Amino acid sequence: MDFLFCCYPNRIREVDPDYQAEADCVRQLSSSVSLLDHDALLEGSVSKSIRGVESRTDQKQLCYRGWMIPPPLYKQLYEGLLEKNLVLINSPQQYQHCHYLPDSYESIKGKTPETVWIPGRPPFDPAQIMAAIKLFGGKPLVLKDYVKSQKHYWKEACYIPDSNKQDEVMSRVNRFIELQCDDIEGGLVFRAYVPIKIIGRHAVSGMPLSHEYRVVWFEQNPVVVWPYWDAADPRECDPPLDAFREVANQINSRFFTMDIAELDDSSWIIVELGDAQVAGLPENADPVTLYKPLID
Repeated sequence: MDFLFCCYPNRIREVDPDYQAEADCVRQLSSSVSLLDHDALLEGSVSKSIRGVESRTDQKQLCYRGWMIPPPLYKQLYEGLLEKNLVLINSPQQYQHCHYLPDSYESIKGKTPETVWIPGRPPFDPAQIMAAIKLFGGKPLVLKDYVKSQKHYWKEACYIPDSNKQDEVMSRVNRFIELQCDDIEGGLVFRAYVPIKIIGRHAVSGMPLSHEYRVVWFEQNPVVVWPYWDAADPRECDPPLDAFREVANQINSRFFTMDIAELDDSSWIIVELGDAQVAGLPENADPVTLYKPLID
């Protein structure tokens, strides 16, 4: 398996500094590294974005590791690489299945907080929002789009204490839209807030830090488990993976992440899934733990 990393902006021969350690790790493990111009891809020029990627005579599997890509552009990238005889590890359908929470919700329903969503872009109709979240009966909610939240603006753009209060709901929605600017993906997502075990508070934003882990699955097998927050004690990194294997076997993806968290009652939930090609490594993670199993 070869790997495709983002290049330094406008420097197609240099790895983006945020992925330099991972690229160095791959090279040390004797696997090949190619570079993607992520900015060119977002501008809609697939051919320019992969101009530094060599074509192959025989088909080769490729794993992307870089910044998030909207699903329509991922599809274009996938097709552009196919013309070079390179096959990304996840198909466009597999990528979107884990990248967009509404797409994977049915696969994890019952092991994740109750969720509703409103597709579209701003402006959103307050009446439509209040009708969609009526089923929560005033319980607190967490707000995000199909991919991201504004969790570091926890009190003003993420956490909704009372889902029956329209002013309270819309103040969070409007602030969320303001912070996301033009980057809202898919639409709005409202999730039931559940009592997750708290291990601390973020030093800057003050948001609660949960007892949470990121599990990377490859071919339905867990290859690495990391504490989601640096505040967690890595010596206690032993979440109950067996409880989630049945769900993992149903996920339409070869390479994905599953964020899991412990509740106050010591039970565990799935927070969400993600495509592992665009999932960040924790600051203190050793990249060898991820790349060696993939290359082996």
